[in-house]
Amino acid sequence: MRIYFVSSMAAGLKIDGVYAGIIDGFEKFFDIGEDFNLLCEIIPCEGFKPLHFFLNDGFLSKPPTFADVYLSGGDALISFTRYKSADDGIKVVAQARYCSNLATLILNGGAPCLIIEADGAEHHELPAEFAAATLVEGKINDFPVLFAVGEGCLAVFSESGKQVFLNPAESYTAGEKLEITTPYPTCAGIVARCTFSYDGREMKLEKSIAEETQKPDLSCLHFAFFESVLHFADCAKYLCEELRPRARELHEFLGDFTEVTIPPEKFMLSHPEIRPPERYAAGLVYPLAPNLFEVKYFAADMKDGLIENLREIE
Repeated sequence: MRIYFVSSMAAGLKIDGVYAGIIDGFEKFFDIGEDFNLLCEIIPCEGFKPLHFFLNDGFLSKPPTFADVYLSGGDALISFTRYKSADDGIKVVAQARYCSNLATLILNGGAPCLIIEADGAEHHELPAEFAAATLVEGKINDFPVLFAVGEGCLAVFSESGKQVFLNPAESYTAGEKLEITTPYPTCAGIVARCTFSYDGREMKLEKSIAEETQKPDLSCLHFAFFESVLHFADCAKYLCEELRPRARELHEFLGDFTEVTIPPEKFMLSHPEIRPPERYAAGLVYPLAPNLFEVKYFAADMKDGLIENLREIE
């Protein structure tokens, strides 16, 4: 079995007490035998706490909250992105009043938390992108709300202190409706523009338009195609004339995947039939459970820059 390690920041890796090198955004892998039970330690850069765990079948089937596990063909990739700050203290980041409420954004051991004091007290744990967020009082459809504006993310809280919205957003405007713009890191630079209605209790999506803002490289056309399906952009333009009328069937055919990935070297070596420019492959990521995903691979047969056939690679 091959185990891949990746980390959002440079970190040292120890396996059974032996230093195994640095892990970062590039995959580092190890081949291990059956019935493994390895004591692992991840040591991030200064300012963050190390992680300790036993790597075994239980870890891979039910990952802890600090790791994401991606299963594929008997192998696994473990991703570490949620490190805890070494500072266990509480730090006030921002405060704001809206209506008769007091909202306080704190870092509790480095983790963002918004406390809203209304009739009682509402505690909202937020993603790391809100560590330096600003709090802005506003209105949507004349209903008072509080906006928490994080790094590429937006959260909205109702007059009663309930969280009614949390989504990636580069920018937003609020009036009769809430409108957000969200760029995605895709080959074609997809940008989604979404409009939400609000009735004082819940937010509802009314309209979403996803557009590609750049032309992808020829070697990335198959990735751009799968990303256009994922983000509901115009995927039909990547299909040959015979397949184009069936573009609407792709969501049902491909299922509810959440990411598009590059196949690892081991996969490519075991599938010599994947030979660009006639046939390409991409990995699609499907959620199985909290922090647990399965990667399935699909082949795309191409001619003259258009996809002629799609099939899952068993």
